[in-house]
Amino acid sequence: MEKRRDPYWDNLKLALMFLVVLGHFLMPVKSSEGPFVKALFYWIYLFHMQAFVFVSGYSSKSYVRKSGKGNKLAGFLITFVFFTICIEIIEFIFTHGIRLRILFKITGAPWYMAAMFFWYLLIPFISRARPVISLTLSIVLGIMCGLVSGLGSFLSLSRTIVFFPAFLAGYYFDGAWIQKIGKRSRLLSAGILLAVFLFLFFRQSVLSDFLKIIYAKSSYSKLDLTGAAGCAYRLLWYFVSAVMTVSFLGIIPRRKFLFTYIGGRTLSIYVVHRLIRDVFKYLDLYEYLGDGVILLGLCVFISAAVIFITSADPFYHLVNNVFRLTENFHHNSSGNRFRAARVH
Repeated sequence: MEKRRDPYWDNLKLALMFLVVLGHFLMPVKSSEGPFVKALFYWIYLFHMQAFVFVSGYSSKSYVRKSGKGNKLAGFLITFVFFTICIEIIEFIFTHGIRLRILFKITGAPWYMAAMFFWYLLIPFISRARPVISLTLSIVLGIMCGLVSGLGSFLSLSRTIVFFPAFLAGYYFDGAWIQKIGKRSRLLSAGILLAVFLFLFFRQSVLSDFLKIIYAKSSYSKLDLTGAAGCAYRLLWYFVSAVMTVSFLGIIPRRKFLFTYIGGRTLSIYVVHRLIRDVFKYLDLYEYLGDGVILLGLCVFISAAVIFITSADPFYHLVNNVFRLTENFHHNSSGNRFRAARVH
């Protein structure tokens, strides 16, 4: 019997995936647009990946009790390689260039698959650790790793370490808290999220140094920050992103909608939308989107359309089969051996 899905978590994953897609479509134009688009972009990037990693950590709770752990780990690596090769093929088609070190120097969206591999490797250890100790150590490591200039995009180690506290927080999170969210909590959560957006809108100029660290892929020195400033900004970012994540959890509805099922198909959306965005960028289609409110409205519409398209069965089954390649291989091999044994 198929396990019944909780609509709350699918609604949450869908909402976060919409922010991921919208953020990626806004990225190429954020610098040339006005303060509203910039504020929205930075509002998204302040917390959306922290929140998505948090959800991934929460979803990993049963990993230590399940069989086929190797298949899960292999799935992350295979999807990472598949995702990266697809990006490189598109880049080669449009630029006739290829980066031979791309599998080791991870700068784009595939970093998440590589990071998931490392985080899942650590689950058997963190499942035995005390939450307070492991969370504290992970935050300290996330802050201190910015002092090491050699990490950067190599194997996505910087992002893997920086976002690890969010994964741990999700792993240790008690889902029963969701049922306690009331109307007042929802209003407070919405107010906090709105306040952060307004602060970004009106005070962007004074936040320029702080906003450098939200991508988590470079050392403080590469961002022209002193070690002390970088550590302080990253600690502040951890706090702000945690508050925004909790607030975002507080505004997500618990009921099931017609589109809720899409939240269970975020892997195909995450992989394929980035390829569509790259084609969009290389074909200079942004020129036809106008600017200001029109550009933002079209990016919102395109993001929603891309999510709907990339969650459709063809893309969902393709990416899911890539992720489960080793599992399917082992299953088919076992079936062949069983049939051969029956013949003999």
